[in-house]
Amino acid sequence: MVRRGGPGTVRTMVLDGTSSHSPAKGWEAETEELARDNEASMDRYFSWAGGGAERDWRRLLAEADRAEIPARKFPGVAYRGEDLRAWGIGLARRGGAAWATLKAAVRDGLAGDSSGFRPEGWTSSYHGLLPGVTECAEIPRPDSRKEMAAQYTRLAKLAPNTGAMGIGAVGGMLGCVGWPTKVTNPPQPLPANLPPLLGAGAWNESDATGRVIAQVPGSATITQDGPGHTLHQYNACARAHIDRYLVDAVVPVKTNC
Repeated sequence: MVRRGGPGTVRTMVLDGTSSHSPAKGWEAETEELARDNEASMDRYFSWAGGGAERDWRRLLAEADRAEIPARKFPGVAYRGEDLRAWGIGLARRGGAAWATLKAAVRDGLAGDSSGFRPEGWTSSYHGLLPGVTECAEIPRPDSRKEMAAQYTRLAKLAPNTGAMGIGAVGGMLGCVGWPTKVTNPPQPLPANLPPLLGAGAWNESDATGRVIAQVPGSATITQDGPGHTLHQYNACARAHIDRYLVDAVVPVKTNC
């Protein structure tokens, strides 16, 4: 609940399943953390899939980087390593419900058919969010192809299994090329003197919200050890903690729901 004004007008605030627009260490550092979050999603899949899963994934990416792998169920369609990274991350984030699909897609991809990676209803490549006015006005974007290539290379070194794919705040910013104005509301750390905040989120999202509220002493994060997007609507345990915090302004002890 926020009234107009500065930090002194904030009583309580919940960040539920949101990405960070207030990185404490700068935007480049935040994109690196997002890449590490994606790498952690793939690591969960690798642990489930067993020995050789990471090796097979990297071999598939290497083959797709050398030459597009055809999606044989869709005549005339073939996918590059970037496509497979983006869609593979999407499947990995969904947890056990999609890991078998990802494993089969990798197996078929190594046999020369990338059809299993294509989400139902998609007709082209997908690299992240499709930006609108908010994203183009608030998220930093490269000023040149050289700067963009350097960003992709840097993130690929940090996260060799995922790279820059699946980070909407990186790949999605290609849609802002040609935007008539510069970023007018760039990311910046939270202001001082905020009261304790409450974060909430499932895999990846709790990491992002946690990095934001860590700037405010006394804050805490409610986590869900599983996939999902936002907790208040779908997780009764998290909803109870959030509602109690909003009513009583008492931060719960860090809780896994």
